[in-house]
Amino acid sequence: MNNLNLTIIHLLHNMRISQSAILSDDFVESLNLNIDNPSFSEKLESLNYLGDSGYIQINKDEYIGLTSKGGEFWESEFLIDWNLYFEYGSQFINDKELTFFYATNKETVQLAIDNSNVLFNDCGIKIAENWQPIYWKEPFNGFYIEKELDSELLPYFDEVLPKYCKDYPLE
Repeated sequence: MNNLNLTIIHLLHNMRISQSAILSDDFVESLNLNIDNPSFSEKLESLNYLGDSGYIQINKDEYIGLTSKGGEFWESEFLIDWNLYFEYGSQFINDKELTFFYATNKETVQLAIDNSNVLFNDCGIKIAENWQPIYWKEPFNGFYIEKELDSELLPYFDEVLPKYCKDYPLE
């Protein structure tokens, strides 16, 4: 598995990407990647290899995503520890910004509360039933907190909480 194949698998671990975005001339710059810009034929060769090997699939809208085999490969290659997995962000609902933090266990949510500069101190931890944090992963129960607040106030949790996977590029 070459570096470009690993890069594509890592990009696809949490979202589908259009085939045209991967094949574009500004692939590296637009996705802020730390690799040399591959040629069109190198990218096409990688996509063909990953598709033929069963790691990725292209849907009818030309979006590429991991298969369960690709997801399992990503988990093993990047040393995923689902006990440490979390995600956070915000969404607008009826002109109000709802900020959230989801994790696979209560301890990680509590760490988020402890590291949130008191923003989430008044939030109770709730159960996220049938949570599917990543599109190729089977749903499971997790935990979350949410609150109406400006997401710009959030700390960068990726820097203060334990990492759930190796940094990319591979060490």
